[in-house]
Amino acid sequence: MSFFPMFAADYYKVGHAIKMQPKSASMVYSTWTARSYKHHPDCPKTIIFGHQYTIQKLLMFWQTEFFDQPIELLEQEWNHVIKNTFHPDYADFTKFKELHKLGYLPISIMGVPEGTLLPVGIPDHVIFSTHKDFAWLPQFIEDQWSANNWLPSTSATTAFYRRKLIEPYVRTSCDDMSALPHMCGDFSLRGHTSLEAGYISGAAHALSFDRTATIGSNLLLEKYYGADLENNPPMMGTPSLEHSVVEQGVAWMKQKITNGDLTAIERYLFSKAAFDNWDINLIAEMLFINYLCTEVQPTGTMTYVSDTYDYWGIVSKVLPMLHDVIAARDGCFSVRPDSGDPVKIICGDPDAEPGTPEFEGTIFLLIDTFGSKSNNKGYLELPPYIRMIYGDAITSEITQKVCSWCVNNNISVSNLCFGIGAYTYQYVTRDTRGYAIKATDCILDNDEIQIYKMPKTDPGKKSPRGCVAIFKAYNGDYCLVENLTLKEAIGYKNNVMRFKVKNGKFCSDSVETIETIRERLMGEKFCD
Repeated sequence: MSFFPMFAADYYKVGHAIKMQPKSASMVYSTWTARSYKHHPDCPKTIIFGHQYTIQKLLMFWQTEFFDQPIELLEQEWNHVIKNTFHPDYADFTKFKELHKLGYLPISIMGVPEGTLLPVGIPDHVIFSTHKDFAWLPQFIEDQWSANNWLPSTSATTAFYRRKLIEPYVRTSCDDMSALPHMCGDFSLRGHTSLEAGYISGAAHALSFDRTATIGSNLLLEKYYGADLENNPPMMGTPSLEHSVVEQGVAWMKQKITNGDLTAIERYLFSKAAFDNWDINLIAEMLFINYLCTEVQPTGTMTYVSDTYDYWGIVSKVLPMLHDVIAARDGCFSVRPDSGDPVKIICGDPDAEPGTPEFEGTIFLLIDTFGSKSNNKGYLELPPYIRMIYGDAITSEITQKVCSWCVNNNISVSNLCFGIGAYTYQYVTRDTRGYAIKATDCILDNDEIQIYKMPKTDPGKKSPRGCVAIFKAYNGDYCLVENLTLKEAIGYKNNVMRFKVKNGKFCSDSVETIETIRERLMGEKFCD
């Protein structure tokens, strides 16, 4: 199946390019803007991210799948698709043939640096044509641009505001801020609509946090953002269990019990648990955890998903039984619940029967088993070899409830961390931040004319007028200048927008590392 660039558009774009656009148009200038956060209410500003990757992919797409292809093949495919599935008056291939003869994509792209924290309503990128015969291109590539660019900025924004939500709790309950980058890991890959979407969304997560389960995000950051995976990786993964492995481990240990193949220490643990009438699955799971801690991974952080059968049995029975084994590891054993109400499981359920594990909650049960000590700010911290992580359905509201409970109960939030999954990172759309491309300037019959959209039925969808520039005020706020000509916008003295593509060529001097982008974001003025 061939997906040539001339097909990477809505059908109606073909009509615009072939016949509908005024014939006298020789330049079109379009803006890409996050116009609203009404569907993202906790995130009033937008983190700009991902374009260094998506722009290079866009240019490569056109090069390899259009300019490098035989024109005969492209025209054959055009006739096969457009003549048979669209209005015959728009099946003319001439404009694409002229573009192929030109040999490059005659557009320029300017945008703010990635990591910029921008108010809604201010464009973060602009696209304009650079050849008089191809004024149709900026809006023709709208679908390609939009489909690739709304997600990374949306994910970067979500991650940043999650970090800002957690930050005051870390500042209050921890001796320093070193725990903050570790507080949230990206768990979202399998829930995205494609691997590529998961990779770039996970790369956006890296602006605010340094934990991930997505290998491809680090590889993307290495290829497109100069990440040094050997000496300074942007994110780290953690060895972790999934339910299928626990299920196999439990089945294996039950098999060993049946066959009488237990080691001496396993027989000892089995006898103690059997004496207390534990369920056979719980006994087998205890033996499997012991195996993991002593033979598979006796060092480093290991996360154990604990709810395959009996979560409260793991926390209230198995972990106390294996106290010495876990304490002897040279690393951290992290308990991971994966179902139920996160707040009740972490903090305890006040409606449960007093004295039960459900009533106590995980944090207090871990403190009861492994002890704790007060840090310099007087908040309780578990020993470094035991922690918990929760990654199922962790919304910003749940995060705030848990962190607030910890601080109110004199417990450091460094005792736990969160996974951010697909509900948060994929349960979004282009409308989450109201992203849209709108043409705002054009040249018709050699006259440059400001154009705009201003629907009376929805003032929130109004566009800028003319060409634009953005400057950073002395107080750190970004401000929009509109009503400019193209020449004025390009030459605007304090314009923070820079060329990222100039007449079809990628501007390599615009490339920045993930570290530079992180530093810019962390230095931005933050306020609601």
